[in-house]
Formats: sequence, structure tokens, C-alpha cells
Amino acid sequence: MRYVFSVIFSVLCASILLSCGNASSQEPKLFPATDLFVNDYEDILTQAEEDTLNKLIETHEQRTTDQIAIVTIKDYPAPYTDINRYSLDLANDWGVGTKEKNNGVLIAISTNNREIRIQTGTGTELRINDYVVKQIIDKYMIPKFKDSLYYQGIKQGTIALIDSLQLYPEPTQ
Repeated sequence: MRYVFSVIFSVLCASILLSCGNASSQEPKLFPATDLFVNDYEDILTQAEEDTLNKLIETHEQRTTDQIAIVTIKDYPAPYTDINRYSLDLANDWGVGTKEKNNGVLIAISTNNREIRIQTGTGTELRINDYVVKQIIDKYMIPKFKDSLYYQGIKQGTIALIDSLQLYPEPTQ
């Protein structure tokens, strides 16, 4: 009797563990997959504009190894309520920047929520601090966004970001 109870208990535990494993793998993913530098989920850019931005960022990465990603989103998935935490977690999920140098930058834009955030990895924040990031957003991006010129604002902001990163190159070890 004790043996039968033990077998039934073991089978029950295994069933519960398996169903929990299957449930977690079926949970919705908070972050979309990416394989490009520009991810326009808000659909504010044309394909030609995305291609131009992708080429600009790719050229910079080939010269420096810095990685830049751009994402536009309409809204944040729960539990996110603002662009700050969402963009940080998204940058980490996507792995923007190399693991050794942590030299990634994520530009996150939600025109629907009227928010912009530029997240920098620890390897780039020493070269472009919050003040520089704020200047790029205020000077190059917001004025164009106010006129619904999203591509121009994103492009000018990306160029300013690249120029700032190149102005202060990565320290050599």
C-alpha cells in the first residue's frame, strides 16, 4: 500500500512539474524577436528609411564594434507602464552591445505615448552620459517629431549619437 501511494505521488509530482514547464514555455513573450538594427513596430518608417538607418548603424558597428538598435512601439506589454524600464529590459533581452564591452545603445520611441528613451550600456555611458543623451533628444529628435517628421528626427538623432560615440572613442586597455 505504501508503495502504491509512493508511485501515485511520484506520478502526480511529475505531472505537475511537466505541466508547469509547458505552461511557462507558452507564456507570451514580452519582447519581440529582432535580427535588424531598426525595428519599426509602430510602422512610422518606410522600408527605404529603415534600410538607410540599418546601413548607417551597420557601418558604425563595423568601424567601432558599438551596437545601436532602434525600436518603435505603440504600447508596452504588461507589466510595463513607461518607456524607461521597458527599453532597459528590451536592450538586455536583445543583447544590444557585445558581452565583453557592454557597448550597446538602444533608441526606443513610442509616438503613441509621446516618449523617447536612449539606453546606454555601461561601456558607452562613460562616453555619452545622460546629459549628452538628453541634448541629442532635445536638439535633434523632438523638434522633428513635433512636426511628425519621425524619420528625420530618428536619423539626425542617430547621426548625433554616432558622432558623440566617435568623439569619445572607447578607451584602449
